[in-house]
Amino acid sequence: MATRPAKPIEEVGAKRTRHGGVPQKWVLSEQGRRMMLERYDGTSERITELQRYLGVPRSVVHRWARELRLSGQQGAIWTPEEIDYIARHFNTKKTGEIAEHLGRTTLSVKAKARQLGLDVPDGYSLDEIRQGMGRSWEAAARWTKQGMIKGDRRAFNATTWNFTDKDIRDFWRKYPEEVDLSRVDKLWFLDICLDLGNLG
Repeated sequence: MATRPAKPIEEVGAKRTRHGGVPQKWVLSEQGRRMMLERYDGTSERITELQRYLGVPRSVVHRWARELRLSGQQGAIWTPEEIDYIARHFNTKKTGEIAEHLGRTTLSVKAKARQLGLDVPDGYSLDEIRQGMGRSWEAAARWTKQGMIKGDRRAFNATTWNFTDKDIRDFWRKYPEEVDLSRVDKLWFLDICLDLGNLG
């Protein structure tokens, strides 16, 4: 599997020196970076503590933890409280809202909901796949433009893709160099890979 060098620690969350594009909403100070390195352990309690101290959403704490290559990062063991939250709200809230509240990706929430036997819609969008693989929009656009990943256009929007588990597994088998295991959403990755023997 292909790997890429980790971003230097001092660059994680740092204020950009160049402007343009989407404005930077969250900045990690040197003191905040030290706190992340010293205190992050992936537990819900510690994430809440860091979230309040740094003044950022839970998802941002998780992202910075991934970029800092900290242990217990996204894809860690689900807590009973998280599982209960998904079970109670999956049919009444949007998946993105649940993911934002828990500091998880929509992919991992869907995977856990499937494990809990909840009614999970089939298929994934291209944005969900690129997030789950920790890749950029440029990479995702290249996959579809070059026909590397096959999928179907959604009937209600010709510019939106829908990919099945099989579509994703076929892509991984043909282009393993596109996968960086240090960046993937582990729960989602394993959820799909566990069905690798079912190639139908």
